[in-house]
Amino acid sequence: MSIVANIMLWIFPTLLALALVVGIVVFIVVRRREMRRRAEFHRAQAQAARERSQEKELKKMKIDDL
Repeated sequence: MSIVANIMLWIFPTLLALALVVGIVVFIVVRRREMRRRAEFHRAQAQAARERSQEKELKKMKIDDL
């Protein structure tokens, strides 16, 4: 076998495996980041809903006091 063929036999599969591993790691990192963003968004939505509910309650109490 020639040297070039030997290099191709080892380098290309190694690069392919490395690319696969890097792709999986990037996918996991991006997915975790997205999950954190989504959780933060849901927390913000829940907080806003609680605040709206409290404001409505306060308005109700003010009306009841009059």
